[in-house]
Amino acid sequence: DFHSKCDDRPNTITIIKTTKDYIFGGYTQIGWSNGDGSYYSDSKAFLFSLVNRFKKPFICEVLVPMHAMYCYSNYGPAFGNHDIRILNNSNTTSDSYSDGLSSYRIPNDIKDHNNFFFSDAKHFQVSEIEVFQIENY
Repeated sequence: DFHSKCDDRPNTITIIKTTKDYIFGGYTQIGWSNGDGSYYSDSKAFLFSLVNRFKKPFICEVLVPMHAMYCYSNYGPAFGNHDIRILNNSNTTSDSYSDGLSSYRIPNDIKDHNNFFFSDAKHFQVSEIEVFQIENY
């Protein structure tokens, strides 16, 4: 459903809620694509976390704009180089994941030796995804 509703739509905010009630997501000004596994560049992209185990919201600026987003037909929204990947059937499996941050910069006051910045583990199950298109951003 993600690609049929979100491809080619610029300026989107993606909000992801896990089954453990963590809430996080990302912004990109570039439209999504039902691609073959390609990275897309976006110097204005960012990730955010609203509800997390650190008990404080934070924003991650893009560190490697060339890897801001990853478009692949078997994924939903995917940010960075494994920074956030939502896989197919994300509401029935725990295959979606966040494997540290390599394309985005974690704020200095958020420290974690496990690299689980958005959830409490590398893999998570999604309960909801909402994508909003922002006009005149």
